Amino acid sequence: MALKAFVRHRNGEDSRVLLQEAMNLAQTYGFSRRIFVDAHPALADWARRVADEDAGKAGNADAGQIAPVARIPRRAERPATEPRAVASTVLTPKEREVLELLARNLSNKEIAQAIGVGEVTAKWHVKNLFGKLSAGTRKHAVRRAQLLGLLEGLE
Repeated sequence: MALKAFVRHRNGEDSRVLLQEAMNLAQTYGFSRRIFVDAHPALADWARRVADEDAGKAGNADAGQIAPVARIPRRAERPATEPRAVASTVLTPKEREVLELLARNLSNKEIAQAIGVGEVTAKWHVKNLFGKLSAGTRKHAVRRAQLLGLLEGLE
């Protein structure tokens, strides 16, 4: 529901009510606000802004009902020429670099040369990515990273 509201919002439609309903359902069923961050970082930013505005409008009576979503650092908009790993607390900087190279279909040997490490070390980073992204293949890891908002610039 929150993703549907987010897509409508990005298309210029007024979907604030739908987002508020999703936020209230998440609160009712005991989901943390992290669920919005996991769905998409930009959705979390928008949900936080809406919650902040609602808390400001409601005054002290309803200010404590909807807690703001965790703040996510804004990333600069740029053309989608190459895959780019998004800064996150999930992946280390080296893993983000390896993820970008995986998205370009490079082999372990090519990845190792690109980041200046041995092939065994490159395999280690790829294995860690598979574990963190719950993926079984290189393509699956790239797809999961896209879905989780950790990789942008691919279509």
